[in-house]
Amino acid sequence: MGITRVHNAHLFVTDMDRAVEFYRDQLGLEMRFTNPFWSEFLVDGFPIGLQYIGAGQVPGGSGATIDFEVTDIEDVIGRLKTHGTEFVAEVLDQPFGKLAKFRDPDGNLLGLFEQTE
Repeated sequence: MGITRVHNAHLFVTDMDRAVEFYRDQLGLEMRFTNPFWSEFLVDGFPIGLQYIGAGQVPGGSGATIDFEVTDIEDVIGRLKTHGTEFVAEVLDQPFGKLAKFRDPDGNLLGLFEQTE
């Protein structure tokens, strides 16, 4: 027996309602289901989960980073900024594409990627 596939990627959150609002309403991810302890979204069929760790707990905030592919990075950055999203790095032009890094309400690092070639 060995590893057969990735089951999900998940992030720890301290306020499930706030996190769901961010991922569903601000990022526009497709909601699969939600409950007080686990919420799940699908991005191109891949599950991204939010796991409640309790108010007052310290989330990882420096674990795995999820990068979301977009078609117009500047537009997405502008939309997220109107909601107060904190960007760590904006539009880094690389030979393979454009990148931006930002944090969710619990401090988890996320990224945007726009293919340019």
